[in-house]
Amino acid sequence: MKLKTFAVIKDIIGDDIIIDKNLHTIGDLKYYLIEKYPKIISLIESSRFAVEMQIVNLDFNISEISTVYIIPPSSGG
Repeated sequence: MKLKTFAVIKDIIGDDIIIDKNLHTIGDLKYYLIEKYPKIISLIESSRFAVEMQIVNLDFNISEISTVYIIPPSSGG
């Protein structure tokens, strides 16, 4: 699966990441990322996830052909 990141998450782990793990849901992906990148636990915990331009829940099913977007929290001025 392909992982697209933004803002500070992109700065820490990069962009256009390929994940070769057998993950079935967004929740699986979230916990995989927390384990692999412990520096971004708080960011991942407060981020939203999107697939096909739709915000999705943790139980949303994903596959190896999915492109998942991690949308970190933001603040405006």
